[in-house]
Amino acid sequence: MAAGVGGGLLFTVVPLLGIAVGTEWLSLFLTALSYAVIAGVVAFVWPQLSWRTGLWFFASFPLVMLASFLFTGTEAPIKWHAELKSLLEYTPGLVGASLGGWIGSILRRRYSSEASLGF
Repeated sequence: MAAGVGGGLLFTVVPLLGIAVGTEWLSLFLTALSYAVIAGVVAFVWPQLSWRTGLWFFASFPLVMLASFLFTGTEAPIKWHAELKSLLEYTPGLVGASLGGWIGSILRRRYSSEASLGF
């Protein structure tokens, strides 16, 4: 439960901090960093996921996007080119989560054993 609350805070506070500062590059970096930290923790607990942790974090994303289009109730035509181009903003999060998962898995395999962690 504590990890879920901490992860939720990290997913919301860190990107909002980057937005508040006003630099787009800092915002993208902090988003990628927050995803990397959380994915690293998840991959440390389940090292068999490794870099695929990032893919699991974003697996539900297309369904959420489709649901948001279906339930908005707007009758304005959707500009698919602009919508698909805006999806590129989530790429740093995917890359960060994949790298964090890979690093978390490596750290688990290298520096710990099952007995020492109590899992």
